Amino acid sequence: MERVRSRADFVMVSVHWGLEGEGRSRAGFVQLAHQLVDYGVDVILGHHPHIPGSIEIYKSRPIFYSLGNCIFGHGHRYWIDNMIVKLTLDGDHVRTTEIIPIGSRGIEQYQPRMLSGERAEKLIEVVRAISEPFRTTITLSDGKGVINLQSSSEVETA
Repeated sequence: MERVRSRADFVMVSVHWGLEGEGRSRAGFVQLAHQLVDYGVDVILGHHPHIPGSIEIYKSRPIFYSLGNCIFGHGHRYWIDNMIVKLTLDGDHVRTTEIIPIGSRGIEQYQPRMLSGERAEKLIEVVRAISEPFRTTITLSDGKGVINLQSSSEVETA
């Protein structure tokens, strides 16, 4: 990791992990995420469960355990709307982080669109609820979720 850090201002890792259909993070994934941050990773973008997952702020670095689906070739009834994230970087750290809700039902599986109103708010509430064990603060602003980048000191995992 030292070699990567010496060649990059910012390190973002995409990790294929988690259990399909499960939004809450398990202890083993949390431990691995913490190790990656401890080694110098600035942001972790997880995927595999096909639904939005927990968000944790560890040492002021965001960990997205699952972004869900953006575009996917088929769907299941338990799949819900999803999200993309907008990270604003300031030198070598993340200055702001926003959750942008996107539609993932029917034709939206192939042509996602940004959500607004009740559907956007519901998605933000789901993500807020499953991120609660990490004490992640997510506020709703203009139909998007704004994440407080302060670290929590204790974590409860399944």
